[in-house]
Amino acid sequence: MTRARILTCLIFLMVASIAKGQNKLSVVDLKATISGTSTMHDWTSHVNELIFEGELITDGKQIQKFENVHVVIPALSIKSDKGNLMDRNTWNALKTDEYPEIKFDLDRAQVKENSDGSFHIMARGDLTLVGQTKNTEIEMSATFTDESELTIHGAKDILMSDFQMKAPSFLFGAYSTGDQVTFDFELKLAIDR
Repeated sequence: MTRARILTCLIFLMVASIAKGQNKLSVVDLKATISGTSTMHDWTSHVNELIFEGELITDGKQIQKFENVHVVIPALSIKSDKGNLMDRNTWNALKTDEYPEIKFDLDRAQVKENSDGSFHIMARGDLTLVGQTKNTEIEMSATFTDESELTIHGAKDILMSDFQMKAPSFLFGAYSTGDQVTFDFELKLAIDR
């Protein structure tokens, strides 16, 4: 093989390895809520902290896959606009003294590009609440905000009873929350290329 061909092959391999990259992701902005119903009124609590570790495999602006994704929510970061009583009921239901974190560990994610350039993601992984782990699916959408940022939006309905959680009640059981809660989130992730 001539020297020119070897040099051309090396340059091609270098360009291909740069174009197809493994990129670390970190949270830039978070908007997340947990909402539900009760016998008195609907309620919403805000998730004020979320720790995200993971890697994004891309080919240009094409998402190939996600790897090594681990998400942790410190349970005490979940707070309501309704004040301390609501927060204490939430934290008691989550048994924060014993289980201070809510965790999601990704097993796999199917990624499909939509016609508008956004991506549909069906993620499957282990969700851990109050020491109970269940394999679950979360449907999400993702868009590149720019070359260095990815926005992911998703929502997941969760039955507390699936995790052997007792729905919070107050005023000596006169009022109680419904079994189903909805986790709704929008993450802006920085792409460290």
